[in-house]
Amino acid sequence: MSSFSGKIKEFPQISVDRFDGRNLASTAYFLSHAHSDHMIGLSSPHFLDHLESNSGVYLYCSSITARFLQASIRHRPLDPFVRPLPHEEPVNITVPNVAEEASHQLCVTLIPAGHCPGSVMFLFEGRGGTVLYTGDFRTSVGDVERISALHNRDGTVKTVDSLHIDTTFCHRDILHFPTREESASAIGDLVEEWLARGNNHLIHLVCPAKYGYEYVYRSLHERFGMRVHVSRWKYRMYDTVPEIQDALTPDATETWVHACDWTISEAEEGDGEQAVRQLPCRCVPFGVDTAPSIRVIRPSAMFYTVYQSVKEVKQVVRDGTFCRVLLSMHASCSEVLDLVSYLRPRKVYPNVIPTNSTREEVLKLLHEALNRSGDHYSIEYGGGQQRRSMGILQAAAAQQ
Repeated sequence: MSSFSGKIKEFPQISVDRFDGRNLASTAYFLSHAHSDHMIGLSSPHFLDHLESNSGVYLYCSSITARFLQASIRHRPLDPFVRPLPHEEPVNITVPNVAEEASHQLCVTLIPAGHCPGSVMFLFEGRGGTVLYTGDFRTSVGDVERISALHNRDGTVKTVDSLHIDTTFCHRDILHFPTREESASAIGDLVEEWLARGNNHLIHLVCPAKYGYEYVYRSLHERFGMRVHVSRWKYRMYDTVPEIQDALTPDATETWVHACDWTISEAEEGDGEQAVRQLPCRCVPFGVDTAPSIRVIRPSAMFYTVYQSVKEVKQVVRDGTFCRVLLSMHASCSEVLDLVSYLRPRKVYPNVIPTNSTREEVLKLLHEALNRSGDHYSIEYGGGQQRRSMGILQAAAAQQ
């Protein structure tokens, strides 16, 4: 979970990805993406009351994130105060100062973050300086060189005063992850091999996060020409995102590939083998009259912390009906350090200390990325004491 407090020193009147406590005094709000650990306080009556009681106070996000909020019953009351912003286009917004009955302008640019649909980084430029907040992100090494918002008109890199960065996997043992394309291909290979065994062989993709697996769904749809079954609530969630919804179906009987969900009570009562005996929807495609044989595929990164000794970038080991594939929605250590070393910000705030690491180890890695003559910088730990598990360099399918 995110440990970012929501506050940015250079712009004390704004809050990012946190909507409770002292953030309720802010007068401009920003949501990087619609994962719950970045939405704390967003559905509270206190936050809604703050928006309703103060003219000109809004919540800014990407258009896709705005659609997700509108589709959520819990967050629908916020709709009058949500202001979607375009990608990669500087926008000047007004930040009210309620106490002084004044306001100031802040230039905001949304940069695609590659974490999940609608996820963005925020580039803030104003009288307090230039600040980049990455939120949760996944970019490849070298991608930052092609982000125009981070460069001046003459092509030089903008001076970034402060960088608030996702350091979920900033650890020496996690230098590389397979790309999203490699992970999706590994999943596709497991699907193809299993379905070739007969029409009573089905796939169950176990995808615990609410968003983030959409590339996998689309990849499977393109490769096999069949849509992925999801629970009806999730299908409706993509009503306004047709490029994703076209790869999905709420009809469990029309496909051999499922990503439907167990209910909370079913998951709690399960015996660990339930997932490989039947699907949550308990359905089979038309024409299948024998008991289904199910292969469970669990895309994840966090699980791989127990395999830190494995250094291969990609390895798929098939072991019957349960498989794991390394799919990371967060940047690897090399991807984090690539962004830091290219931008060379004056201050860096790592927001997470990975499991099996320490604050000092993370700061040392960032120091090494910034260690160059003639530049002055500081590195501060901007998060709480919460830790996140790590992944490894392997894409694997292993026994549960």
